[in-house]
Amino acid sequence: MISQALDLLALREPFDLRVLSKVLLSPYIHGAKPEKSNRALFDFQLRQLNQSQFWLADIEFLAKKYTKDISILINILQETRDIFTQIKNKKLYNSEWTKIFAQLLQILGWPGEYDLTDIESNTTKRFTELLEEFATTDLIAGKTSYTQALRFLYNMAKHTIFQAEHKRDTPINILGTLEAAGINFDHLWVMGLDQESWPEAPHPNPFIPIKIQKKFGLPHSSAERELHFSEELIKRFQRSAHEMIFSYVNQNEDRAVEPSALIADIPETCIDDLDLAVFTPRAKEIYANRKTEESNISAQPTKINLTTYRNASPAQLKTSAVCWSQGWEEKSEMESRFATTSLINGGNRIIESQSLCPFRAFAEFRLTAKEFKQLELGISKLKRGILIHTALEKFWHEVKNHQNLCALEQTTQQELIKKCIEYALNKEHISQTLYALEQKCLIKTLNRWLEIEKARPPFEVIATEKTIETALGPMHIKLRIDRIDRLADGSLLLIDYKTGKKLPTIFDWFGKRPKNPQLPLYCVAVTESQGLAFAQINVESIKFKNITLDELAFGLHSADETSFKNNINWQELIVYWQEILVNLAKDFASGHAEPQPLSLAVCKQCEFGILCRYIAK
Repeated sequence: MISQALDLLALREPFDLRVLSKVLLSPYIHGAKPEKSNRALFDFQLRQLNQSQFWLADIEFLAKKYTKDISILINILQETRDIFTQIKNKKLYNSEWTKIFAQLLQILGWPGEYDLTDIESNTTKRFTELLEEFATTDLIAGKTSYTQALRFLYNMAKHTIFQAEHKRDTPINILGTLEAAGINFDHLWVMGLDQESWPEAPHPNPFIPIKIQKKFGLPHSSAERELHFSEELIKRFQRSAHEMIFSYVNQNEDRAVEPSALIADIPETCIDDLDLAVFTPRAKEIYANRKTEESNISAQPTKINLTTYRNASPAQLKTSAVCWSQGWEEKSEMESRFATTSLINGGNRIIESQSLCPFRAFAEFRLTAKEFKQLELGISKLKRGILIHTALEKFWHEVKNHQNLCALEQTTQQELIKKCIEYALNKEHISQTLYALEQKCLIKTLNRWLEIEKARPPFEVIATEKTIETALGPMHIKLRIDRIDRLADGSLLLIDYKTGKKLPTIFDWFGKRPKNPQLPLYCVAVTESQGLAFAQINVESIKFKNITLDELAFGLHSADETSFKNNINWQELIVYWQEILVNLAKDFASGHAEPQPLSLAVCKQCEFGILCRYIAK
C-alpha cells in the first residue's frame, strides 16, 4: 500500500509504463472495482507496444482504439496533471508539500473504495503519521522542489519500522534475537547458532573513534564486546522457557560448519529424535489431491448426456479455428455440429505448441491466453526481426535475382539498402530517438548479409513473405514462408530468416513429436521444394546454412527411424513429415490437451505454468 501511494505521488507526464502499470492494476485507487477488467486488459495491450512512456493524449487515444472504458482513471489523471501544472518549478516547505501530497492522494482515491483489513487500516494510519512527521522537517530541509520533497518522504518511509497490531495473541511468534530477549515463552527455538554467525563479527561505526567505542562498549565495537553480549543473551534465553532448542546449520554449500562454542556444553539431539511432523511441500499436496480426485472420478460409472454435450461451452468443444477437409474421415453428428470453415489462427505455432506440450497449444490457441509481456528498453528482439524481414522483402522486390545483385554498383546498393531500411522503420513507427541508431545498425548488418548472398551460386527470388494455405488432416492452416529461391537447376529452395543467436538443429525435426517443426511444415506445404536453408542475420552472426539431404537422412536415422533405407529421397522425407504433422493436427482438433511436455526445458520456458500447474514426476 505504501509503495503504491509513493508511486501515485510520482505519477507525472509523461507517464512511465512501469508506474502506469501499477496504477492500472492497483486496487487502492478510485474506480478500481468498476474498471478492474478494462484496466487489466488495457495494461496488457500497452505492453505489446514496447513503449516506455505515454502522454495523457496517448492514453485517451489508445483507450478509444482498444474500446476500453477507463474514463474514471482518465479523469483522475487529468486532475493530477492540473495539480502538477500549478506547482511546476515551485519550491515550498515540506509542511506545504504535505498538503499537496494529501490532495493528490484524495484525488486518486487512495487507499481505495473497499473495506480495508486490519493490517491495511494500521498501515494507512501509520502512513498518515509519517506525513505528519514529514511536515515537521521544515527547519531541516528548507524549501525544496516537488521531486526533492518526494524523495525525502520516500527515504523516511524506507527507514520507518512498522509492525501491524494484533487483536489477540498468536500461538507462534517469529522474532529477532533482540526482540525475543526478555520475553517468556512456553517453547523456544533459537536458530542460526553456528560458529560463523554466533557471536557476530564486529563492525564498528566508521564515524566514531574506535577507542571511544571500545571504552563505552558500544554495539558491534569489538570482538570482546560481541562475545560478552552473545553469552548474556544465551543465558537469558535459557531462562525464558521450560523447553528450548538451539540449532545450527551443519553445512554451507560444500563446507562443513560447526556449532558455536557458546552452545557446546548443551547436550546434542538429532532432528529425528524430535519427532517432528513430516513436511510436505504445498505443490506435492496439490498433486496428491489431484490424483485422489482422478481416482474417485474414474471409479464412478461414465454417463454421457448428449444434451449436455451439445450445450457445452466453446472452450470445451467448438473448434472455431479448424476447417474440416472433405473426405478426411466419417464425421459424427456432434463433430459436424461444431465444424466451421474458419482458417486456423497461429500457423505453424499451433503444430509446434501441440508437439512441445498439448496443454500449451490448448491454452494459447483454444483459450487464447497470452503471455504477460515484460517491457524491453529500446528495440525488442521481435521488432528487430520484423524490421529485417520487411527490409529484405522490399530489397528483393527491387533486385529480384543474384545477377542483378552482383551488378549493383556500391553507391546504388547503399542507396537501395537505406531506402529499404527507412521503409521498414517507418512502417513500424520507430521513435525518433531510436530511428538513427537502428538505421545505422541495420545498414551495417544488411551489407554484411548481401556479401554472403553474392558469394552464393546463381538464384532467382520468386517469392518473399509468401502466405500459403495447406491442409493437415482435419485442419487448414496459414503459413508464411520468408523466401523461396529458384536455383540454376530449376529446383526450389526454402529459406527461413533467423535473427536470433541460435539456429535449430536437424535433430529438432524428427521423432513423433518434433521440437521445431516449422521447416518440415514448409516442405509439406510446398511439395515442389528440393531444399532447405537458414539465413542467420544478426549483429553477432551472419551466415547462410544450407541443409543437405544427407544431413536430413542422418537426423532421421538418429531418431531411431530404422524403417527407412540409407538413401532416402526428398519425396519419402516429405511423406514421413506429413504423417507426423497430420497426427499432431488430429490431436489438436480432437481436443487432446493433456499436460505432457516434451522435456522439462519446455516447462521452464512456458508462460502458462500458473494455469497448468503441471508437476513433473
